[in-house]
Amino acid sequence: RWREVCEAGREERRGDPLDWRYDQFFSHPPAGTWLLDLGCCDGTFVRLAAARYMAVGVDNDARVARTRGFDGHGIVNADIHEYLLGIGDDYFDVVTLFDVLEHAEDPALLLERVKRVLRVGGHVAITLPNADRPMPWGRESHDYPPHHLTRWTPAALRLFLERRGFTVVRQEAGHLRLRYLSDHFFFHRRVPALKRWMPRREPREVKL
Repeated sequence: RWREVCEAGREERRGDPLDWRYDQFFSHPPAGTWLLDLGCCDGTFVRLAAARYMAVGVDNDARVARTRGFDGHGIVNADIHEYLLGIGDDYFDVVTLFDVLEHAEDPALLLERVKRVLRVGGHVAITLPNADRPMPWGRESHDYPPHHLTRWTPAALRLFLERRGFTVVRQEAGHLRLRYLSDHFFFHRRVPALKRWMPRREPREVKL
């Protein structure tokens, strides 16, 4: 598995080419030619999508993709809104937003601009952290502003999309892995306890 820090180091994302989102998406591929991946991070999904589509990935910090050798695979270093404003109407068959919408300052505006560049009959694929997931020890540090600006339940997402003229043809919640709960317990219970027991190191005197 690869682990990479995206969005200028604000949040750590984990995944691999066999990530359930990628596997599920390509097991039921929407028809079309052009695909746009907004917030493409290190470009992994764009590289996979290139086997089926003319794929383009956009991120405001595409340096990670370049360090992985993905430059030249349709990766564009640009602000998402500026890129969408520069594209003509009805251009893409598929637009993907994997863990992007919760970071948007104005999700409604972002979806309106996505809708404009989407062809009639096109598809939008969205993934988000489920606000209904169990959090027995509290929310993760990145689940607050300035990282996550909004939180979404499946019902809220469906209503949000339908009110903006989208038809929800498929909606699923991912299975919660045991590792999520074990990591949650470790960082919310064990780490604070370890910090209390760790000896404090006095700063060394610096002689000039």
